[in-house]
Amino acid sequence: MNQRRQARALRVEPAGTAAQNRLRARGLRVRDFRGDMFCAHCGEPILGESSFCDGCGTQISATVPGTSAEPAGPLQRVRRILITPSAAWPLIASEPASPRDLYAGYVAPLAAIAVAASLVGRTLVGSPADRIAAALVHAALAYALCFLGVFLVALIVDLLAPSFAGRRDALAALKLTVYGFTPGWLAGVFNIVPALSVLVLLGPLYALYVIYLGLPVLMRCPPAKAAGYAVAVVLCAIATWALFAVLALWGTAGIGRMAGEVARRMGA
Repeated sequence: MNQRRQARALRVEPAGTAAQNRLRARGLRVRDFRGDMFCAHCGEPILGESSFCDGCGTQISATVPGTSAEPAGPLQRVRRILITPSAAWPLIASEPASPRDLYAGYVAPLAAIAVAASLVGRTLVGSPADRIAAALVHAALAYALCFLGVFLVALIVDLLAPSFAGRRDALAALKLTVYGFTPGWLAGVFNIVPALSVLVLLGPLYALYVIYLGLPVLMRCPPAKAAGYAVAVVLCAIATWALFAVLALWGTAGIGRMAGEVARRMGA
């Protein structure tokens, strides 16, 4: 009788996550999950009163509450991502967010920091009026392209998920992209001093590690495949940003030529 009841309960439950399906295969039900806890290492839900994560074996002392987390402000989120990324990702996965919140509340200020630093660096030494005007145009184009870049990289993250045994989730991919590239945006401050601009490369390197930690939590890929997934994401992101850098320079040059032609005709 109990077996028939359990079978009936399993038939009416939705497909759910891979972790839930694994538990069903072992005769357990979704309600056996402790729904407000996620492993800080692999992101799997914690089963019942277990002392260890069912997915990776990590002790539950390394877990954080999922539903009790309050959305962090930009400064608090930056600090957590940089200092304790493994603990930050489960909180990010569990908190509510919309694309508008992510773009306006996080991408906008951090991208502005990087673009402003580059603008100061381009006009720091010897700043004739035409050079300042070109730098302003370049900064405006670069800032606009930042948002398009985040959208495209998040799309790539989502599309690559099945190739690394992950789960497609557009919002999770956007979260991973927005927060994962925090080190890259902050490293842009080195552009204030052109001689230090080579240190900007430290940002993508640390972002690779941060994304590696976040992929199992947000995209549900096995930890063993997270390294390859992270490398693929970062390489695609670098290619995207490089293309956009060329487009920004091309656009700046084109606008400069148009402005010069207008000025020439007005002078004539």
